[in-house]
Amino acid sequence: MARHFDIVFEDEHIILLNKSAGVLSAPDRYDPDIPNLKATLSRTRDEVYVVDRIDKNTSGLVLFCKTEEAKKMFTELFETQSIKKTYRAIVQGNLMPEKGIIDSAVLVQRDKVKVSISPKGKNAMSHYKVLERFKNYSYVSLVKETDRRHQLRIHLYSKSCPIVADKMYGASGDFFLSQIKKKRFNLKKDEVERPLISRQALHAYSFQFTHPVSEEELIFEVNPPKDIRALLTQLRKLNAAS
Repeated sequence: MARHFDIVFEDEHIILLNKSAGVLSAPDRYDPDIPNLKATLSRTRDEVYVVDRIDKNTSGLVLFCKTEEAKKMFTELFETQSIKKTYRAIVQGNLMPEKGIIDSAVLVQRDKVKVSISPKGKNAMSHYKVLERFKNYSYVSLVKETDRRHQLRIHLYSKSCPIVADKMYGASGDFFLSQIKKKRFNLKKDEVERPLISRQALHAYSFQFTHPVSEEELIFEVNPPKDIRALLTQLRKLNAAS
């Protein structure tokens, strides 16, 4: 597969990548032959262990381990919430209040693909903080206290603020400039409008942890890619809060 990642940090224990949207971080449970980052990394390394993953159409930071011992240590760090992983997202609507906690159990549906909010599900907790408000959208920072499938996406949807362009848990698919420019938007003859963003506007922004071997305090941040930045630019220009 084409290279859809950058190495942010690597030592003899771990590899931290900045993943592009559109590529799996780990093997698909039903078809392991689908290209994924673990398989790509394994071609040039003795061992690669999955301890962290993000959805195919989410961009940003994802961590792999290179030894069994490192896998055990970092699994424990994740389980004890000793790793702070922060996400950023653009959501529809104005998420209120300015910061808060979404504490709603998440249940995997029978199709094994989607999830829903249900008291029959596993406990799930997400912290959010609004970074920037627009008339009809919000730019938010998110931290998961638990790690459930599609947790942030379903939690934001449950607050009537789905992530922009989330085809599974949102009211819209591809997001177009005409949706915010409205009557001021014009296409030239025979011109077809291209979407500003065609995947959920969700990005794994930062990692912060104490390295269990070197005991060094590490902080890594990667800015959102071009599609999210382009959407933010247009929202600031055309949809600014009054």
